[in-house]
Amino acid sequence: MNDKHLYIPYGLIIEKQWWDGCGPKQKPQFVIGGLISLGLATVIFLLVHVIIGLAVGIFGILATVALVSKQDKTNLSMIDYIGLMIRKNKEQQNFLYKYKDDYGIM
Repeated sequence: MNDKHLYIPYGLIIEKQWWDGCGPKQKPQFVIGGLISLGLATVIFLLVHVIIGLAVGIFGILATVALVSKQDKTNLSMIDYIGLMIRKNKEQQNFLYKYKDDYGIM
């Protein structure tokens, strides 16, 4: 009998990407994250201190890029991964127990 092995490739990228992990689907997420971080940086800039506001703005934009861009092997971003974990934890879990009377108590 001739055994044929099934090869399932992983990490295939179907959509167009500007650079590794970033494409047109991530553009709204980048824009929203950038606007939120710049808004927060502006408020801190005006109320607290110039340097702290600048640091918050730069850190917010870098954090947005890190959270939104997709990873190499899994083709998932951190936001996608967190969403999958939340969805998995909300699902009903089935625990199939078998009763065994090992000690003869019942």
